[in-house]
Amino acid sequence: MAAGRLIASVPAAAVLAAGGWAARNLKTYSWALARTRRAGFTEHDVVVNGSKLHYAQGPAGAKPPLLLIHGQAVDWQSYARVLPDLARDFTVYAVDVHGHGQSARTPEKYTAAAVGADLARFVEEVIGARVVVSGHSSGGQLAAWLAGNRPDLVRAVVLEDPPLFTTLLPRAEKTWNWVDLATACHTYLESGESDWGAYLFAHQKLWDFFGDGAERIIRSGLKQRSKHPDRPITLFFMPPSWNDMQRAIELYDPRFGDAFYTSA
Repeated sequence: MAAGRLIASVPAAAVLAAGGWAARNLKTYSWALARTRRAGFTEHDVVVNGSKLHYAQGPAGAKPPLLLIHGQAVDWQSYARVLPDLARDFTVYAVDVHGHGQSARTPEKYTAAAVGADLARFVEEVIGARVVVSGHSSGGQLAAWLAGNRPDLVRAVVLEDPPLFTTLLPRAEKTWNWVDLATACHTYLESGESDWGAYLFAHQKLWDFFGDGAERIIRSGLKQRSKHPDRPITLFFMPPSWNDMQRAIELYDPRFGDAFYTSA
């Protein structure tokens, strides 16, 4: 009898484990954002050089300022999992780059020089002190631009996987960003389609690795979108960072990615 109860409990435990795994994939960033708000982070808007910049700021204090610049197609919330820890040592400023999150959509500024110049103004006008600046991916390029062009504003720089030498054509054509996101942005803008989130979901290069299962995944995601057109398409079996990107992609301007496609 005891053995029977033990065997019966195994499927139940498996179901609970699978449910926890799915919840982790779908909710990790929501949980992290809630912890960030409890840690005292608040959101603000400021007009810099004629364009709105949205940012989150950690608890003010006598700590050195840290400027975080996210990668392409996400926003400041991509840092949510580490912000409370960073706030122990820094007054943190995490910005939404133009064309991302709640910052302005300004295609005329979708170059490293233009965004970098506005971030320099942000440091001068909002932070008002030299900063440690850290950037991820395309944000790393912007951090490097800021450090190189305005060293008077930067105390130290941390570059996380910046594509420093791979954004110019023809070399860019061999990068994942160009064949995936940048190409999808370009073809979407030429397609006449109106649902950017659904278009990118269906045209992600990622599905090439799913073989015969890709078509089923795409159909399932688009069905989800049809039922809930105001929600991002998320998948319980994909990792938390991918699902959070689906949230952020709803606020991403594909013209930003098109600038990478054309090497503007």
